[in-house]
Amino acid sequence: MLGAQKGQPGNAFTQFILNHMVAGIVEIDSPSMPHSQTVITLLRALQKELRKKYLLNIASYLILLVPKGTAKLKAQVIHCGDCRLGTRHDDGNIICQTSVHTDANSEGLWFSESSCSKPERHILTRSLNARHFHTPEMMQAVLKFQSR
Repeated sequence: MLGAQKGQPGNAFTQFILNHMVAGIVEIDSPSMPHSQTVITLLRALQKELRKKYLLNIASYLILLVPKGTAKLKAQVIHCGDCRLGTRHDDGNIICQTSVHTDANSEGLWFSESSCSKPERHILTRSLNARHFHTPEMMQAVLKFQSR
């Protein structure tokens, strides 16, 4: 999660979001992991709560739902804004698996290296904020862990 500081202090804003989401997910009785639509319902409820204290704050987020007790790490990814999921290869290169939601790629095109130099890259087209709920993007990702 990445909170932009426009209103209340960023740390308090981030902590409020984390507390709300963790409390909601803990209440879900799921043997494996919460369903992505359930998490989106929690995000919608959170967005309404933000109106009470965090009217000016915004945040980008990426939620990784990893099933419990499985050797195959197929995760659900829910993201909004400019937080990204990437894979680091042995040669050190990082390949991003998610795109970003900014004015630099507002047509929905992949966020390329040329997008990085555009001033519009700092303007979010989707975020978590009190004024409007932006439906997050969802995808599946296969996670690979290496021991070092």
